[in-house]
Amino acid sequence: MDKFERYSAAESSVNLSEGELRAQRTLEAARRLMDPDAGPSAAPVSSIEAELKRYVKQAYRRHSYEY
Repeated sequence: MDKFERYSAAESSVNLSEGELRAQRTLEAARRLMDPDAGPSAAPVSSIEAELKRYVKQAYRRHSYEY
């Protein structure tokens, strides 16, 4: 169990504020963007996250250089 799983498991029993919930969703989305092959998570992918994912893929394609 990595440190992110420990924190999410500990915080799941506590009532979180709206800001904390948004922060958790943002971190989860960032984690999925950084490691898309890690497997599906419990949270569904929002339309905004899907759009951001497309943008990141296009940006990396545009800025990739061949040496």
